[in-house]
Amino acid sequence: MPKLPTLLMLSLQRAAGFAGRRALVAPRVWRSASTEAAAPEQLAAPGTVLGKILRTNNDGWSVLEARDGAQMTAGPGQLLEFESGHEGFIAWARPPLYFVQTLPGADGQLPVLNEESEAKLALVGTNLTVKVGASKLGRTFNYLDEPLDGQGPAAEDARKLQVFNPEPPKQASESLTRGLATGLTCVDTLTPIGKGQTMLVAGPGGVGRQDLALDVVQAQASKGVRCVWACLSGQAAQVRAGLEARGAEAVANTALVEAPADAPATSKFATAAAALSVAEGFRNEGKDALVVLDDLSPLAKFWDATTLELLDVYGADRADMGGDSEMRGFYSSLLQRNAQLRQSYGGGSTTSLVLLDEDALKDQASPGGERAAAAPASEVVHEVDAFEGPFYSNKTRARLALLREKDIAVTDAILDKLGIPRPSTDARTEMLATMHVDQLISLVDGHIMLAPALLALGVTPPLDPANSLTRIGVGTAATRNKILASVHSPAIKNVANRLRLELASTMTDLKFSAGSQQEVDTTVHRALGWQAALKQPLASPMRLGAQVARLALVGAGLLDETAGGALTRAQGDRGAALASLAEVLDNFSAQVEASNPELFEAIESANDVALQVKIDLLALAKNFIGGLKTGK
Repeated sequence: MPKLPTLLMLSLQRAAGFAGRRALVAPRVWRSASTEAAAPEQLAAPGTVLGKILRTNNDGWSVLEARDGAQMTAGPGQLLEFESGHEGFIAWARPPLYFVQTLPGADGQLPVLNEESEAKLALVGTNLTVKVGASKLGRTFNYLDEPLDGQGPAAEDARKLQVFNPEPPKQASESLTRGLATGLTCVDTLTPIGKGQTMLVAGPGGVGRQDLALDVVQAQASKGVRCVWACLSGQAAQVRAGLEARGAEAVANTALVEAPADAPATSKFATAAAALSVAEGFRNEGKDALVVLDDLSPLAKFWDATTLELLDVYGADRADMGGDSEMRGFYSSLLQRNAQLRQSYGGGSTTSLVLLDEDALKDQASPGGERAAAAPASEVVHEVDAFEGPFYSNKTRARLALLREKDIAVTDAILDKLGIPRPSTDARTEMLATMHVDQLISLVDGHIMLAPALLALGVTPPLDPANSLTRIGVGTAATRNKILASVHSPAIKNVANRLRLELASTMTDLKFSAGSQQEVDTTVHRALGWQAALKQPLASPMRLGAQVARLALVGAGLLDETAGGALTRAQGDRGAALASLAEVLDNFSAQVEASNPELFEAIESANDVALQVKIDLLALAKNFIGGLKTGK
């Protein structure tokens, strides 16, 4: 089976048609987010019996089957009253099933609902809410506003918003035209993030997704961007430790919303939604906010569980691949809440970094959480009924049935040739993982892929330039140019406009290049210099002036000869050569900051590089490199 990063790129190509929709502001439906406003229109009066509990999942949430005609009477966040006297809320609905979560009782424990117990709609307007505002910063709460840090409750007079808030209306939001500076040169150069954007950060375990997000959060403390971190697997202590290592400002500027690792999947979904609402509280005050969703694999697990419930209760027809569009709606309810509001609506914004652990996504789709090794192709002939269930589409089954009608044996070899996963546990795992990735890629405004191979070379963050991109600005040429000119720092574009092209040139087989050996060497050395400029240690976001100084030196070709020498001294060890070149760039940046601070100040105040500033900067760079050659 293809590796998941490859699937990500294939998914990107299929989803390209959706790419610009968020950047150009798609039509939206407005429902007021305030707790005082009217609730979404109800098709049944308060107290109407919505349905009965079918079962309580081992994970701690319950499945409710709507009574006849009761579908669409309520949505996520609607509070319910059960026969037992307990309360709960709807986490998600896939009619005629509702997936509900009970609220803790007086003893703090989650009550277990009896099968066949009835659920009634609570009073109109009663939706699950969360407190928002500055009192959440520096603190850790759960989605029910219960403090998890031992520091007492949130402010009593804090405003409240619905946990499952709708996305803003079309008339309230505008195109994304302001950049969110991260201080990470690789991100600000290759995948610039716009305020109001949703950026996916994906990769296998151990590649530093959380470290990248922590560095981005650290950089916001001095920029007035409020941060909210949704800890969906009980990692609040780990995140807080990471923030503390990055300074008291990072801690004080970040609100943590945590779901324990063993919490029901419905609670984790509500935790993600609550974190977005806390960020929207800042946005509604005219501020900019950043949300980190860490990570989405538990939510994918929740979705898969709802599919299996539908399959168990109603069979393959209801739980079939037609649920693909329903999955899109599920993720949209979170990812499309980000927006840049117009000035007439306060001018605030919410931006999201969505972390995705590819390994966890694939592991949880396998029974017992372990993936089976791919089996060699066998000569077993598969019947069409082996492809029933939600993992194969009706189109796929019709295609296979046609083969059987023509007396063509459907073997593993035939399936591999057609690109259809084999009917095995491992195939289902790959199919489920791909379905989630497809939907996420089509919904987000770009993605950052972290590559273990780059990490092995000592490149941090290990952002893969070939498989990472931002899609802000897709649309008409005029709109695209306007958006990119605003989101992508003009200062960085000024000195690094050939970076991606010159990095990509080393991905081809240079043995067959039509150029001379000197030209080939220059290409390799330039790419090595760019990689060194993109490399920076953890917990060290850079100021814009330092980023520009490093990139300008490489872009002017002044590091090419030094890169060749570093590679020779390292005897071809790219990791050692990169470390040596990164040190050279660090020293140059530090020298400019110490001797000519006015250059950095001019770059940062204008967010651009004036001609004279560039001339002065390159003159300093030439002198610096000349000093390296002479040993001064």
